[in-house]
Amino acid sequence: MKFVRSGLLTLLVLTLVSTAAAQAGLTVKVGEVSGPHRQPAEVPIEVTGAANIGSMYLELAYDATVLTPTEVKRGTLTANSLLQPNLDDPGRVKVALIDANGFTGDGSVAMVVFDVPGKDGATSALTLENVRASDATSQPPAAMPTTVENGTFRVGAGPAGGTAMIITTTFVVMLAAALLIVWQVTKRRRLAPVGARPIGVGGQLLVTRGQASRSSLSLDRPVLTIGRDPASNLVLMDDLASRQHAQIRLEAGGAVIYDLGSSNGTFVNGKRIDRPHPLRPGDVIAMGDTELVFQG
Repeated sequence: MKFVRSGLLTLLVLTLVSTAAAQAGLTVKVGEVSGPHRQPAEVPIEVTGAANIGSMYLELAYDATVLTPTEVKRGTLTANSLLQPNLDDPGRVKVALIDANGFTGDGSVAMVVFDVPGKDGATSALTLENVRASDATSQPPAAMPTTVENGTFRVGAGPAGGTAMIITTTFVVMLAAALLIVWQVTKRRRLAPVGARPIGVGGQLLVTRGQASRSSLSLDRPVLTIGRDPASNLVLMDDLASRQHAQIRLEAGGAVIYDLGSSNGTFVNGKRIDRPHPLRPGDVIAMGDTELVFQG
């Protein structure tokens, strides 16, 4: 009897530990960062508890009077990921990441490089918003629970030896940029599907027939869902559409549409698709009585 009780207690403890680990989710954070006036400064975006993450989207809000973003680089966990930054909105950096193999562990996923127009002593809150992540294997991809930890940037003269650090950092940045260009060219040649046209954040779907929650859908994140489900990125008011009808993903070769096992099918240029289908500008997508046109 003691042996049975001990075994049950051990099983209960293991179950609780497993459940706690599953509920821990993904933590995305920025720390407390400082940098001198009018010098480049790097702000790492880090994660803990990453487990087979296939895609991630996040926005970093900052004070545009203190900081000016110049580029976004991959982090230590995402050296083999496709990274798509958007720096067009003052006060907000948008970052989309896709990793076909999934990344796991603790470390940085992106490094935002800022110029610092702010004067000594000025501060800027670093706030993470609209953070979403999904795993690399589920179909459709399963959303991962996420929490965020925000930080602050403070403008200061920097520690002693700061000039040497800047020179070293500049050299490393230039070397990394050269290696990144070579890697991107090789990767795109190898992965791009035949006939696909690579696109970045900025493509969109236009609703040309039927009723939907909006007249157009911007492809500004790695994964977007279309269907009657109110949680979809584009909600269709169409009885012939499924709740989760189709999905658009930004992949290495461009935008790809997936049918999510819908009842009435997804059609591209009049042909029903039964596998992932790369999209090209001008493609007409039909779902039930709803018609969309893809613009790259």
